Amino acid sequence: IWAAYIVGGRGNNKGMIVGAFVIVIVEFLFNIMVASRGAASMPLHNITNYADAIFSWFMVNVGGLVWSSKSLAEIFPRGEILLSLPHVKLSLVGLVIVVALIAASKGLLPEVPKRPKHRERLEEGDV
Repeated sequence: IWAAYIVGGRGNNKGMIVGAFVIVIVEFLFNIMVASRGAASMPLHNITNYADAIFSWFMVNVGGLVWSSKSLAEIFPRGEILLSLPHVKLSLVGLVIVVALIAASKGLLPEVPKRPKHRERLEEGDV
């Protein structure tokens, strides 16, 4: 709810709806990725495998400069080095918030203040 509020815009119901759609789409894509890890027929299976391969390479080759293979065996006891997609989803929602705040600090649909009508225009009949 807070992410939709921040991304969509303060004080604007339309912005809240747009922000909610952005957050729901991000979560939906990651839920599909979690489900597609075990089924090759799912649409994002290749992307999930690619993300797992990059994470595994990073942990073994780059991280291997810092920690030992025994450390990896303790963290990943089955021997499968897989990316934790729920944690990536939370990180991506945070990244969406940060990018939205940098790109449009007042939200995707900022509040447009309404100006009160002048007394002279009301007396002339211009409503």
